[in-house]
Amino acid sequence: MKVDSHIVIRPDFQIYNPEVKQKTMVYFLLSLLNIVFFILYSIYFIKSLIAIFHLSNYIIILLNIFILLIEIMLGYYSMVLLLHFAKGFKLVNGKLNPLIEYPYEDESKLPLVSILLPMFKEPVSVIKQTLMAALDLNYPKSRYDVYLIEDGKSNDDIEELCKEIGVKYLTRTDRSHFKAGAVNYSLPLLTGDYVVFIDADHILEKNLIINCMLAWRENTIAVQTRIDFVNMKTFLTTISAFLQLQFFSLFQRGRRSNGSAIFAGGSALFDRKLLIKEGGLNPLTIADDTDTSFILRSRGYRIEYIDTVGAWALVPWDPLHLMRQIWRWLTGITRSFRARSGMILKGNNSLYGKIDHFATGFFPTLAILGWLVGFVIIGLIFMDAGIVRDFSILGFDMSILPTLTSSLAMITGILALLLDDKRILFHKKSTSYKIITVFGFYFLILAAQPLLLGAIIKGWIGSKVEFNRTPKDKKINDSGIDAIKKRYLVYSLAIFLIGLIFVVFAFQIPFNDARSITLWISAYAALVPLIVSILWYWKLESYLHNVEDITALKFLENEYYDNLQK
Repeated sequence: MKVDSHIVIRPDFQIYNPEVKQKTMVYFLLSLLNIVFFILYSIYFIKSLIAIFHLSNYIIILLNIFILLIEIMLGYYSMVLLLHFAKGFKLVNGKLNPLIEYPYEDESKLPLVSILLPMFKEPVSVIKQTLMAALDLNYPKSRYDVYLIEDGKSNDDIEELCKEIGVKYLTRTDRSHFKAGAVNYSLPLLTGDYVVFIDADHILEKNLIINCMLAWRENTIAVQTRIDFVNMKTFLTTISAFLQLQFFSLFQRGRRSNGSAIFAGGSALFDRKLLIKEGGLNPLTIADDTDTSFILRSRGYRIEYIDTVGAWALVPWDPLHLMRQIWRWLTGITRSFRARSGMILKGNNSLYGKIDHFATGFFPTLAILGWLVGFVIIGLIFMDAGIVRDFSILGFDMSILPTLTSSLAMITGILALLLDDKRILFHKKSTSYKIITVFGFYFLILAAQPLLLGAIIKGWIGSKVEFNRTPKDKKINDSGIDAIKKRYLVYSLAIFLIGLIFVVFAFQIPFNDARSITLWISAYAALVPLIVSILWYWKLESYLHNVEDITALKFLENEYYDNLQK
């Protein structure tokens, strides 16, 4: 295989400044607001619980308690998001302990770094661009090398490519534990003191190694960088990108304050020997990155986060593969939470870290329970009973309180994106477009809840889940996509019929009744998946018949590159 020379053109970012400045007043006001919400919501919960226990029917009491508990937990989760947002304005603590001084004078004293790309059945064209970018970083070439581990060798093209461009090739005969297994197999074979994990579609920012080194602090085991997504070409891919951008803009930015970030699977630098000592990536779940983060943080290690781009990547092009990706995440996170919840609460971690990681692991289950409340409401309608609440707090009617707290998730999501650095691609969108996208994201996520019920159940019962890679191109085996489409269509049709049941019961009670609002939301969540599948199937076909491989580098070098330099 002849490999043509290629110059990787990427935006030239400044070196990362490890000292994040604190905005004390903003942090104080947001924290105070959160405390006020927490006190009011707790009073609301206690008073409503007392009112419920004044009922005489035990079944109605239990149904009301279930609804109240879900409502309260969703409200508290919104406060966790506000806590993340407030933490984003807090000074990063921990003694700074950079591993290098930049600019450096003696290259021989710099740490050795290995870059590791684990892969399985990826297109050669996509892998080539990723490896070429990894070979072209702003770090002395004598102090870092690039490895590729092909999990279950499929042909000789990848190995030949590695030989041509100077990448060290590894492979193994089985695929046990999938990506985590491939990484753990590779770790002892690497030469670097530190290792950078990247995904198949990650185009690395040139200063990634330097930036991670400069962010290192005492007791750090890893530094996670931000990942930016470049294929926001349609409303669907933009919303899909927001799903992940919010993870960095809101959650990771807050975790930055005390080194409690979560490993995002790629574009992160680890202390290789320390990671080996702690058992490598834990293979218990398919969400090995999150599970490993829970374990390492519970053992007292810091995982730093730097809010600057470390790599550019792609989101899935079509709704089916987006749904499969989210399904995989939620199954893994739920199973991890089932196994690690005790460790999280008892671990050597800060109170903020415990709250954050517990909420992260439990939220997928909580979201599904929120949709299942609709069935409990139907039970109350059959019994001709209502939802019992006590909204009086200090003599004031606080019936708007649940609405306010439930709105915090959307408000904090919008604000977090508005504060993004101008070099983040999403920042180039208008403010109105960002707000519309955020609303669209939350409404589509709400509609995805019933589809993800199976993922949560699998996570709780510990079912073994096969790792299905998310395609980084627009090509896919036709028979494979047909099977996915049929399964999704049957599933969404069944949920649609349930949605019609919700509609029938919702018409039986006044619209201003709390039961009616909940039923309409449950109905919406059940009716939309089928509508989305019908609207997107014809577009999906056009994607699949486009034989051109797509890489993040293509977007950087063409239409987005000029904008990024402005």
